Amino acid sequence: MPIVFNERWSSVEAFEKHCQRQKIVDFFEKECLADDGLVAEYNVTAYMDE
Repeated sequence: MPIVFNERWSSVEAFEKHCQRQKIVDFFEKECLADDGLVAEYNVTAYMDE
């Protein structure tokens, strides 16, 4: 079952800072990259409205 997050960030820098938070890094390592993680497939895409 797909899960979609639609988030709005004030700037690219704010989004990049979020992505570097240790909790986010740990989640991706544990749930997305590890063979026994809960996420089978993932796709992170950023769109700009410029």
